[in-house]
Amino acid sequence: MIASGRVALFLPALLGGGAERAFLSLADGFLSAGVRVDLVLASEAGPLRDEVPEGVRVVDLGSNRVLRAVRPLARYLRAVRPVGLVSALTHANLAALAAVRLARVKTAVVVVEQNNLSATQQDSAKRQTRALPALMRCFYGQARGVVAVSQGVADDLATRAGLDRASLSVVHNPLRFDLIRERAAAPLDVELPAGEAPLIVGVGSLTAQKDFPTLIEAVSRARTQRPCRAIIAGDGPERAKLEQMVMERGLGEAVKLPGFVANPYPLFAAADVFVLSSRWEGLPTVLLEALALGAPVVSTDCPNGPREILRGGELGWLVPVESPDALAAAVLEAIEQDRAGVAFDESPYRLETVVARYLNLLGLDN
Repeated sequence: MIASGRVALFLPALLGGGAERAFLSLADGFLSAGVRVDLVLASEAGPLRDEVPEGVRVVDLGSNRVLRAVRPLARYLRAVRPVGLVSALTHANLAALAAVRLARVKTAVVVVEQNNLSATQQDSAKRQTRALPALMRCFYGQARGVVAVSQGVADDLATRAGLDRASLSVVHNPLRFDLIRERAAAPLDVELPAGEAPLIVGVGSLTAQKDFPTLIEAVSRARTQRPCRAIIAGDGPERAKLEQMVMERGLGEAVKLPGFVANPYPLFAAADVFVLSSRWEGLPTVLLEALALGAPVVSTDCPNGPREILRGGELGWLVPVESPDALAAAVLEAIEQDRAGVAFDESPYRLETVVARYLNLLGLDN
């Protein structure tokens, strides 16, 4: 499609979250479309460094905080002059727009909002987070495109930040379904809880947003009615709290916390039920991955994404946020009434579909 031009993808780091995985897939898709790609990182740290696609040039700005990366990013933009810059996560988006202004280059910028702004603000006591809507109103108008990863994120962004809803584009995060299925066939490289009871799987960063305490409590309550076991793959600041909770409820043999798992897809494939227990999301990629691999899915009806992905509950179970009783009941029902194999339309999330949308937003599809 594109014979020349370089696009920069800007992230704070290569942590193990959905935004980072989405941008690695996007980089691969741009390469396939004939676009040269720089993956520009405030810091090269993170467990996904080894998953950068071959052919992508990594640029480490050497900044331990995103806002300190503004000047290094501006120097990069003046030196390389990419035709397009795509950034994700609010602080990185603001840094990207500030850097373009500082560099005085004509690089087309597309900023991507991955999460529910209202929920993010409500959860944070930081002054900088409370100031985000005003900063977004000031800076986001300079972008060539503002992307939300789900309709709910776009609606919330327009309301909370005072942006014109019609100016926002909804572009889902891309998934490489072929690669997901290929990697799901690999042997499990983590130890599962002992036994043959139905396996409940959760995957995500161990943070307040993901609310794994509710999942652990739901497993504890479900086990009073039938045997089951669980594994929660991921790492983060709540790890010690979750481990203590597992022990206090006598679940040491039934619930495992193996930490970050580089290839979680065999876990999805092995799941009798996949559970998303989050308080809020943007477009939870793990739900899409679980559906693609045929796992029955139970999710909180949190803002935003699960209701859209699960078509209002047609493709899985939706339960209230922070309700272990409702979550336990849905898990038990999912075990008994396997909805695996329901029709799931992958087309809006396919890499080639998403890449085409970004090329259009950047003005590179001519």
